[in-house]
Amino acid sequence: MKKIAGFISILTSVALFTGCNRISSSSSNFEGIVTYEVKAGAGTPPEVTTMLQSMQMKTFVKGTLTRSEEAVAGNKNIVISDSKKPDDPIMLISMLGHNYAVKRNDSLKKIAEGTIPKIIYIDSASATKTIAGYVCKKAKVTMVIPHSDSVATEVYYTTDLPYADPEGQFKGLKGMPMEFSLNMGGLVIVIVAKTVEKKSLSDSLFTIPSGYKEMDITQLQKDMAKNIGADSAAGAQ
Repeated sequence: MKKIAGFISILTSVALFTGCNRISSSSSNFEGIVTYEVKAGAGTPPEVTTMLQSMQMKTFVKGTLTRSEEAVAGNKNIVISDSKKPDDPIMLISMLGHNYAVKRNDSLKKIAEGTIPKIIYIDSASATKTIAGYVCKKAKVTMVIPHSDSVATEVYYTTDLPYADPEGQFKGLKGMPMEFSLNMGGLVIVIVAKTVEKKSLSDSLFTIPSGYKEMDITQLQKDMAKNIGADSAAGAQ
């Protein structure tokens, strides 16, 4: 179960990290926290459904600063970004007792540049719903990924909150995503905003904490492979 949790945790953070984009300037004076709940799609194995229900996801917004975090089964991943520096998000990963601060390298920047989605806004009375107290409109988002199949999903968003995409796949959306799904290798996760809390946030939330090793994604892959191998060898003794 921990291996599954860690795999999902890394996948969702990398998706966010590669697609991280700027917050919309409209309503950018919002300061507070959006908390999401995670649900499993149809056909998900019971053990994975239970694990997903324990997943915690939050997005912190302070002006141009965004901190999106998710935690499950002892693993915690965070992406910090600043709309003034859209190409330089930082991913904080805490996994298996190791802490990493990962910066996006040139290859990931190219991936992000090549994955701009096509957004179709659905303007009808039947395509609205209220989520966490906010009236939301519906849009269909198609992500075109180079050398891969396109991925389409529906998202409900509100223009009353600034764009601060918790999964990095809705670049250019007119407002805050409040409900959407994420398909990872056939595993469907539905993410829905549960609460929106307006409150003052500390600047320290948007900086790298002490105790994190700074590296790029290539160095992370090598370091994790080494640490997982060492942990497996130790567990076999």
